[in-house]
Amino acid sequence: MLDIRLDKVPKSLLAGSKNGRNYQKALGLPKNECYRILLRKDQCVTSSFYLGFFKRERLAMLNFDLSKLTSLQKSEFKRAINRARIC
Repeated sequence: MLDIRLDKVPKSLLAGSKNGRNYQKALGLPKNECYRILLRKDQCVTSSFYLGFFKRERLAMLNFDLSKLTSLQKSEFKRAINRARIC
């Protein structure tokens, strides 16, 4: 399992697919079987950010551990997965 440490990002709001792509390039995202997303409780990450970070076509195919997220953070992530499946 590979940790995605967005909790280390000083911003409280991570939004927009373009920003997601930029963060992905900066952090690097090695291919893995399962990713654990780590956020601070005060952080909000939008579905668009996730779509850019993980790439829409890959988001629905990857495995994620969301156990460290709040219910609101989980719902936004699940929204991104649903959007990825629709398009």
